[in-house]
Amino acid sequence: MKIVIGSLFILSLSSGLVEELAAAINVYAKIRSEAVLPCEWADSSVRWYGIGDHQYSTGTSILQGLPISLRQRLRIINDNGFNLGIRDIHKDDEGNYKCISDNGTINYNLYLIVAPSSISFPSSSDENVIKADSNKMFNVTCKADGGFPPPELSLMLNETLLSNSKTRTLAYDINLTRTDDFTNVTCTANHSELNHPLEIQAMFYLNLPPTQLTMMELPTLFEAKPVNISCISLGSRPQASSEWSIDGDVISNSSEDQSEIIKPTETYIITSILSFEFNRLQNRKELSCRSFNLADTKGISQSRMLEIYYHPSIQITYMNTTEDEEIRKFTCKPNGNPAVYEYDEWEHFSMHNQFIRRIKGRKTDTGANEVILPVTNSFERYQDSGIYICRAQNDIADRYGNKMQNGFASFISEGNPAAASENVHSNKGRLGDDTILIVKFVSKPAPTHVFWFKIDDVGDILINSSKKYTKVITPAIIEDSFHGQLIHVDGYIISLFIRNLEVIDFSKYNCEVHNRYGNISVTVELVQTTELKNMRDGEWKTAGIVLITIVGLVIVVTAALCIYNKRK
Repeated sequence: MKIVIGSLFILSLSSGLVEELAAAINVYAKIRSEAVLPCEWADSSVRWYGIGDHQYSTGTSILQGLPISLRQRLRIINDNGFNLGIRDIHKDDEGNYKCISDNGTINYNLYLIVAPSSISFPSSSDENVIKADSNKMFNVTCKADGGFPPPELSLMLNETLLSNSKTRTLAYDINLTRTDDFTNVTCTANHSELNHPLEIQAMFYLNLPPTQLTMMELPTLFEAKPVNISCISLGSRPQASSEWSIDGDVISNSSEDQSEIIKPTETYIITSILSFEFNRLQNRKELSCRSFNLADTKGISQSRMLEIYYHPSIQITYMNTTEDEEIRKFTCKPNGNPAVYEYDEWEHFSMHNQFIRRIKGRKTDTGANEVILPVTNSFERYQDSGIYICRAQNDIADRYGNKMQNGFASFISEGNPAAASENVHSNKGRLGDDTILIVKFVSKPAPTHVFWFKIDDVGDILINSSKKYTKVITPAIIEDSFHGQLIHVDGYIISLFIRNLEVIDFSKYNCEVHNRYGNISVTVELVQTTELKNMRDGEWKTAGIVLITIVGLVIVVTAALCIYNKRK
């Protein structure tokens, strides 16, 4: 059998020579057949060259130096030129050939006509399974190994033809859906050298996104009380992952997933369990469960609105006042869920946590509780200072089991200084002894000036510090009566230390205390006695405080003078 398939020549005349400018001539032959490579020139200058650019002939003679196995299969056919015949074609004969003469050169490509040895799906596994994502475009490709000319390849999905073409690689883009899972794709190769077509099948095994997601109905939720909430995902392969979030803030580190594979679909049921303690800041926000895998990274989600019950936190709004302001109002504003509150009476305590009084409040239209302090004389309004407590509950207990919750307000009423109720207006002393006159004041704000006067027939005489007199003001916790209750308050002990008493010292003394609102004075009488004074416990304590203060001042002043002298 001789087969020659066409050629194209482009000839041009240059310098009197004919030069071949054409592409090579393609010659096709079957194995064991004879191929004839035509050369139009018939003269002694014709030479044939074959595989590896080895010379095969000169004129009509085959070179004797060739291997005998090759030489016996070659011949020159003198038929309209010196044509090269190759009998019993082998695989090794495939390649490039040239006919060279004084007239020029003709190139040839010898191709063997062979069937493909096999076909395959490059994307399939050894088990002929093709893994792909559903709901996405997938390029299914069939490749033929060898074959010349190329075989006719066909792709079929079940019984539907997808594509066919004469090629060694056939590709087709297909949008795979869940219905294509477990379906077969078939590739068929037809070729003239095949007695029967080659055929291969592969099964689509798809990555499937979850198809259904169900979040359980939420139980009654209480702040800081642990609760388990589940979310069930169906239909995923590979198994889906779960993500929990509240208004977009991920809280998945508090969840655990349990999986179960379902036959025969080989898909998964995923149960995600969220163990969590909710707080009031998450009330009325959305709790979301999302299920996703590599087939659908966005996934599907379900949300439920959170209704979290919590005990009230209590805020009290108020303003500090002065003694000139009659209205002193406090508003108690609980914040809880449900927003339905019961209130106890307001309570007034000292800054040192001593009970003073109870005051009944009223419920406002907004559900808050408001109290306006009873109006008193302006010089008594400093007694309104202290801690005010509002107690409210909405029937929801805190983590310690307490339903009633407290709110606190530390209120200060500023004004003129006020003399404490525990002041003693008479003091005894003996001639030649030292003594201390003591008065106690409450002052908000702090005193700015303190003056001592000796009351004389000719008028009040201002007392200045000297060897005879020492004046001391000491912040201290003193006793005073607030709205009929004797309590401890932050006040001041103002002392006048008088040395070496003389007859002239036994008189009345006036202590005058100033702050930025005004002043007040207290009169103390120093009475002469011949008996030793027996101080009460409270007086000894007061005297001790004053003496310690005096000693401290002396030490500080002495140290300051030493430092000053050293620097000089």
